[in-house]
Amino acid sequence: MKYLLSIATAFLLSACVIPTLPAYNYNGETKNISIPKEGEVNTVSLGEDLLQQGQISVRDALHFETSVNITRYFTASAGDYFKIGENDKGQYFDATSTNGSSIVRGAMGNNAMALMVTKENKVCVITMQMAALVCDNSLVPVIQPANAVTTNNFQQSLIYNGRVGNKINIGYRETSGNLARPAFSNNVEYDLSVSNIIAYKGARLEVLNATNQSITYRVIKNFNSGLDKTTNADQIRGLNPIN
Repeated sequence: MKYLLSIATAFLLSACVIPTLPAYNYNGETKNISIPKEGEVNTVSLGEDLLQQGQISVRDALHFETSVNITRYFTASAGDYFKIGENDKGQYFDATSTNGSSIVRGAMGNNAMALMVTKENKVCVITMQMAALVCDNSLVPVIQPANAVTTNNFQQSLIYNGRVGNKINIGYRETSGNLARPAFSNNVEYDLSVSNIIAYKGARLEVLNATNQSITYRVIKNFNSGLDKTTNADQIRGLNPIN
């Protein structure tokens, strides 16, 4: 019994434990995407998106480029840990990264409830037991925006499926929360000998050149011209799922 108490005491003293609880008051923001911009000329290959429009959620995240030790008691895998809240003590982040990795405890560590970056810029782990705060002074926190797909996200896209003779095949797809909705997927053929303007659900494209390998086109109108057109392709790559 005395041995166990001495271990617990050593853990508390060496880890600079301060009782605390995470705040859950942060939701990030929602951004509209519209790619490419209206008026732009673009070329895509077979199977690629001609047009994308919808919404994504953007949330701050604590980023670790590589796996790091948070004191000797915890290890965080490389990745992004979404922000969950903030108060006068600091910012709080999920204990599970966007790729599904959780904070790993050491032999004497407790399970992690959340991560924290204090006002003094210390990276800390909030433990499940006693809501203890275990901080590391050696780490420099990197907090940056990360894209997150939620079940409320909705996206529309047109996909190039190739050309046979004078006809091109265009696929339409709607996705919600990163899941395709089969009832809202469709394939349509357009005869370029009739017109080089194709239209679907309000979107209009001018076809400049089309082969069975690629298509070059100009965006006349996206699905909904009211959406923000400043978001670029780099901003929607690698979307991260969250609940």
